[in-house]
Amino acid sequence: CLMCPTRSKARADGTMSMELFQRAADEIAAHGAEIVWLHAWGEPFVDAQLFERIAYIKQYPSIRNVVISTNATLLRGERARRLAESELDTVVFSLDGVTAETYEAIRRGARFSVVLENVRRFLEARQARGGRGPRAVFQIIAMRETAREIEAFRAYWRPFLQPGDHIHVKSFNTWAGKTADRGFPERGVDFRVPCTAFLWDALTILWNGDVVPCCFDVDGELVIGRFGEQTLEEIWKGPALMELRRRHCRLDFRDVSLCAACQHTHARLNGARIRNFLRARLGRPMDAAAREGRPAF
Repeated sequence: CLMCPTRSKARADGTMSMELFQRAADEIAAHGAEIVWLHAWGEPFVDAQLFERIAYIKQYPSIRNVVISTNATLLRGERARRLAESELDTVVFSLDGVTAETYEAIRRGARFSVVLENVRRFLEARQARGGRGPRAVFQIIAMRETAREIEAFRAYWRPFLQPGDHIHVKSFNTWAGKTADRGFPERGVDFRVPCTAFLWDALTILWNGDVVPCCFDVDGELVIGRFGEQTLEEIWKGPALMELRRRHCRLDFRDVSLCAACQHTHARLNGARIRNFLRARLGRPMDAAAREGRPAF
């Protein structure tokens, strides 16, 4: 795909062993984690044991949202039915385009008609179960190649939505400078900020047990521990991740080129962001004041 560094990454491909996966699931649940994504950069349906992994991790009620993101190219035959019948909580369908011309230019090697049929087959299987099954997210990445189709994308998938489903227009990301920027430039003043999105909230376990601080480390450059030789708690509280957090708090990205290039350490301050911030934080008080005809402040 045009926007993805998967094929150019430096590290080897692989699939996590079931033994390592179960150890990770057990410890994740013991620490009260609520959300688990069952992939990093790979296509989940390449994994022959995907449904066994879903069943295993869903034995833990504390894990309330188990997610996969798929291009749906392999969602053929019985897989669509099995997905609808599984205990998976959320499936994200990455569908960049609403025409074959756009989609196939971006997701090279995939056929738009086949992917649409695969997704529809899942939706029909879910409908046959009275709507019970994973909630669906229909996702398109906002970039120059898709700009003219975003509204048409929303219009196309809106009739398929059932309660819990939604359409997601995802912001373009360069994967810490690993791909060319195909997004839309924002106006405003650029500020450096610590990455609060991942360092205090998440870990990424690669298929071989290497642990990296976030999902943007495509090549496994910042390995902060080795699961299997260490527990996740030891890695979470370990010196490598603690030092990286300190560096972020000081905005010191020297010798951390991955973080220096990442969009999550940049914030663009402009009028739209200020309005959105105020609306998110003060929306209800402001709306109430407007209804009552009094000043909000």
